[in-house]
Amino acid sequence: MNHSFRLAALALLLVASLPVSLLNADDEVASDNSTASTNKAVVSRFVETVLNRGEYDQTATFVDAAYRDNNAQGAQKGPAMVADTERFRRLVFPDLSFEVEDLMAEGDRVMVRLRLRGTHSGKAMGVEPTGGNLDMRAVRIYRLDEGKMVEGWAMSDMIELYRATGHTVSPPSPATEATFEEEPPAAAISHGRR
Repeated sequence: MNHSFRLAALALLLVASLPVSLLNADDEVASDNSTASTNKAVVSRFVETVLNRGEYDQTATFVDAAYRDNNAQGAQKGPAMVADTERFRRLVFPDLSFEVEDLMAEGDRVMVRLRLRGTHSGKAMGVEPTGGNLDMRAVRIYRLDEGKMVEGWAMSDMIELYRATGHTVSPPSPATEATFEEEPPAAAISHGRR
């Protein structure tokens, strides 16, 4: 048997014994990149269609029926909950806009960093409009499955939201800071025009 033939036969045996996952590693990376790109496009279209244009009837196009908001209280789920939340935001800030500052994806997760701008010109929860300008940042992370958001997390600059709605926010003074043995101090947030 010639030497070249033996090497080829050995190579074939080695390749045949590798797990399929190793043989298809490039295909999996390409698939992950394709999935990440597709998921980024879904989130980007959601921001433009639902958040910016207020087309709440399109929410189910992007949000799965079993969607779970990990920041919401209780068992709030699904596209109706997402649409209701965004409608409420729009009532308080009718000119609200969402600017995508960063959009990243890996596998089934998409992270979007947003800049929200608007004017507090709507009454909500007993708070009269102040005319305050909102300019805040938020980060949202979504998990997608089959082209729809199925789970979400959010972090927002709540101090900026309080400021824009006419609240005075001040840090607690050292004399009122709580320790583990004491009751927490009274809220450092009060309502009133600046």
